[in-house]
Amino acid sequence: MITIEHGHYRVLIDEPTVYVDNEKRKRSGHMTHAMTEFAPGTFIDFNANCSPTRCGGHSVYGWVEYRISRDGGKTYSEPRDFPYSVESFLEGNWTISVEKAVTAPDGSIVALCLRNTMLEEVCCEPWLTPMCVRSEDGGETWGEPYECITLPAKRS
Repeated sequence: MITIEHGHYRVLIDEPTVYVDNEKRKRSGHMTHAMTEFAPGTFIDFNANCSPTRCGGHSVYGWVEYRISRDGGKTYSEPRDFPYSVESFLEGNWTISVEKAVTAPDGSIVALCLRNTMLEEVCCEPWLTPMCVRSEDGGETWGEPYECITLPAKRS
């Protein structure tokens, strides 16, 4: 147990555990760190499964996986491939990262995705128009991707 004290506040945190052991599986987890709670105590978490050698692992060259927790985040399912990301990668069109995820009022999950050309060494630029992908059944299936906005993403 870790204790953090500040003024009148005291926070107790369980010992951290390795959630995704990218070193063991020889992958990089750069980019894609989105999470949302889509039902009480039920979370979906997106993680990258990227090349550890391209740009020293600081690239989105790969695909996205996600896991689901049904016990408030204590344990997570085995990774599942995010279909839009895998299909885009295998077709050689672009790499996909899930930068944000939100739960809509109807309980559906919306993954906010960035598309990048995989022809650049870093695979993080140029950023193309952002895309959304929706699941209406808790991540079991995913709809077709659609443009969230018609303007390319920008660095601030």
